[in-house]
Amino acid sequence: MTGSGTKYAQIADYYRLLIDSKKLREGDRLPSEAEISALFKASRITVRRAMEEIVQAGYIERIQGKGSFVRTLKRDMQLNHLKGFTEEMRAKGLDATSRVIDVNMIACEAKAAEH
Repeated sequence: MTGSGTKYAQIADYYRLLIDSKKLREGDRLPSEAEISALFKASRITVRRAMEEIVQAGYIERIQGKGSFVRTLKRDMQLNHLKGFTEEMRAKGLDATSRVIDVNMIACEAKAAEH
């Protein structure tokens, strides 16, 4: 694989792209570090760093003795910047919609009615 950036970033980007494009799906097992190392002609330390980066980003989870697996991507809203819910979901490729389920008029106390 060619491209700009460090080798570990290229590896991490490659697996993020596979997951984002659904070529690797939730629960799929990733190749071992040794297999990835051979594929990218990179050291195990470089591969380990790339895998740690995508673990931290929430793309995969590691299970000791079993390997690395694609996990369900979090659809959390980012609270460190101001975006509306609709804008946040649109940025994640989702559609935000609403619909009225029920409308009723009910009586309330006079104090509540004033407000």
